[in-house]
Amino acid sequence: MALETVGRETVTGLSAIKTLTVPAGTSHAWVQALTQNVRMTLEGTDPTSSLGIRLTAGDPPIEITGEEARNAEFIEEAASATLEVVYKGNSI
Repeated sequence: MALETVGRETVTGLSAIKTLTVPAGTSHAWVQALTQNVRMTLEGTDPTSSLGIRLTAGDPPIEITGEEARNAEFIEEAASATLEVVYKGNSI
């Protein structure tokens, strides 16, 4: 069965740690930093501007599981970062 888009989210205000609003039915998410680099953690550790997986602005989106998306935390490396997220799964 093909995955359907179950939601989208644009995350701004990343000068403070942000989490995602993951829709019901999400099994995967595609995450991309658009304007500045963003740091991401998946296991509950708070990211900082130098700690966490680096999402480099302009790189292709990365895929994470729905569970990882529910636990993910993000913060920008430099001011004015924007994060784009597409959620995929089975519509409920």
